[in-house]
Amino acid sequence: MAITVSRKIRVRRPVGEVFALWADFENFPRFMSHIAAATPVRDGVTHWVLKGPPGITLEWDAQTTEMTFARRIAWRTLSGHVEHTGEVLFNDLGGETEMTVTMTYETPYGTLGDLAGKLLLDPQSQLETDLENFKRFCEKTAPLRRTG
Repeated sequence: MAITVSRKIRVRRPVGEVFALWADFENFPRFMSHIAAATPVRDGVTHWVLKGPPGITLEWDAQTTEMTFARRIAWRTLSGHVEHTGEVLFNDLGGETEMTVTMTYETPYGTLGDLAGKLLLDPQSQLETDLENFKRFCEKTAPLRRTG
């Protein structure tokens, strides 16, 4: 069963800095409590490890399908336990950034997974919590400096 969640949030940082912090997927464990690791594998592909309910770890590879600086990042899974697509849109508000995150995924393990997912996790609430954590992470991180 497909589940789609979406959320907008404003971050008090310039759009280029917010984009750069999100685009560095290795940052994700710093603001998403359920992500244990996001490791680059090769150009555009990242290996993800999710901490599920006690004793359950889910892993998958994801392909970045679009990365347009300060505008959009999109992805889809390639393999593993999770079928997932998503995008983040970045809107420059002149010193602040509005982000819109939309994710669609198939819950793992068929009907049993659908039931467990609904009982143990509220995907919309999890997205809201993750984005609030990202906002705090972003707003506390020292400004990024451009080189060159």
